[in-house]
Amino acid sequence: MKTKHTPLPWSYWIDEEKKQAYIEGADYFKIHDLYTGATYREGNAELICRACNCHDKLLEALKELLFASQVVDGSEKPTDEDINRLLDAHGAAQIAITEAEK
Repeated sequence: MKTKHTPLPWSYWIDEEKKQAYIEGADYFKIHDLYTGATYREGNAELICRACNCHDKLLEALKELLFASQVVDGSEKPTDEDINRLLDAHGAAQIAITEAEK
């Protein structure tokens, strides 16, 4: 059974007065406080949120790309449908990567 987590998307905000960052879920419940030094506080919070928010889409795109490439690679003569599925998977992977790199 998959362990549940706080609903996505996650976001963060910085409390300059307390010198910490807060990460919260889509339900606005606080997930974590970051007490790291000012140099890394916002960057760490942003990275954690971005990684969590992109995880499912990246995993889905990679699985589809792997499956579609195996079908095309394992076929003596791939059908147009097989090739289109691979091209669609490639496009979905590019989109997921672009979102993760924002």
